[in-house]
Amino acid sequence: MKKVIAGLVLLVIILSSCEEDKNYNLQEGLVAYYPFNGNANDESSNFYNGIISGASLIQDRLGNDNSALRFNGIDNSVTCGSSNRGITNSLTVSVWVKTTTENGTVVAKYDAKNDKGWFIKFTEGGKVGLYGRNTANDFARAETTTSFNDNTWHHLLGTINLNTFKLYVDGTLVGEDVLEAEVPDITCDDDLGIGYWALGDLDEHYYCAADIDDIAIYNRILTNKEMKVIRTKGI
Repeated sequence: MKKVIAGLVLLVIILSSCEEDKNYNLQEGLVAYYPFNGNANDESSNFYNGIISGASLIQDRLGNDNSALRFNGIDNSVTCGSSNRGITNSLTVSVWVKTTTENGTVVAKYDAKNDKGWFIKFTEGGKVGLYGRNTANDFARAETTTSFNDNTWHHLLGTINLNTFKLYVDGTLVGEDVLEAEVPDITCDDDLGIGYWALGDLDEHYYCAADIDDIAIYNRILTNKEMKVIRTKGI
């Protein structure tokens, strides 16, 4: 009898665990997804495929061939079109990156002329941050206090919810900033750039020497459960 009860308890635990695992939907609000599976195609429902310029396909962090991109930090880039992808006032960006750079843009959709959009970049000796600015010239800096340019793969996840910017590295919240004045405008019609950021009218480019993989962009804030799943299991 005890064995039967123990078996029933175990079955309930397993079923509860399965139900918990189903309690998320990483397709909901997914507006861009670049897994770099042999190309720079957008595997979300939007199909804004990227154009590779110079970057080369390499093994990803799991050892799969031709499943990540290497950027030389000089002139390599992926350009993914100017559509705003339905983003209004909330955003989640997830990306894997490996680098030794001390300064370079990982992913950006930012119009500096009109202070719209956002970007993730390495700066100041290998620290990394999620950045943006409102039209009152207040600059949001959700950035780390330590360096992550140690030539190992790290998962970066940034969120913007109205005026609050947060950055997670490998599942830990490492940077947060709140703009007290007006809410920044994260709607932007500039190109989505991977491995670089182009400064519009000035024709200036800020490249990143890094290996980059699995970029996913959402028009909503992921739950804590979804943040863990996208980091540990992917989409």
